[in-house]
Amino acid sequence: MIKKKLCRSFLFFILIPSLFILVGCTSEMHRKADAWKPSYIENVSSLLISSDGEKLVFIGKDFHYIFDSPKQIGKVLKSSVHQYVTAKFGNFRLHEDNHIVGAVTLVLSKSTPMGLRPEATELGFAKKVKEPVLRVVLLGTRYKANNEIPKLNEEKLNKTYEVIIEEKPGALTQAATIAATPITLAADGVLVIGALVLSPIILLSLVGAL
Repeated sequence: MIKKKLCRSFLFFILIPSLFILVGCTSEMHRKADAWKPSYIENVSSLLISSDGEKLVFIGKDFHYIFDSPKQIGKVLKSSVHQYVTAKFGNFRLHEDNHIVGAVTLVLSKSTPMGLRPEATELGFAKKVKEPVLRVVLLGTRYKANNEIPKLNEEKLNKTYEVIIEEKPGALTQAATIAATPITLAADGVLVIGALVLSPIILLSLVGAL
């Protein structure tokens, strides 16, 4: 009887740690399966903002990305420091409903005059660092580009910028499910969303995926 109890105790102490290891490995496998992975690289050729400052637009080769423009971006573009700002794109995550989420980091140049630094701080740029930054999150939707819209040189960036688009493995985001872009070409040759004119955003420079 004592031997049987000892054997059961011995097996218990051997099997329980093994069970925890197995559960841990299974959980790690599930986490990896659910992980976001790079799906494709979008080459952004134009970065636009609507005339009311409410919409921010990325123009890619096959897709248009329309985001709700954070108020911070509008304030920076209207400020005296905007010419000293560089924008850096993070990775963007595409969900099954074609909603897309990502971040842009605005970096204030070291060459920004000291007299403009207080204004930058008021805008939300972190202070007491060599290159103050302001990080904003973008929420929007991906649309299928309209090939009938001409590539207007005056609205293009000086070069295209790569933005990494991530998806979860198995996500159903086929092109057939993507709505057509609401961006159209007005009679006077400007791009519009509804009645809102889209204008190019001018910054010091843009940097691709971080």
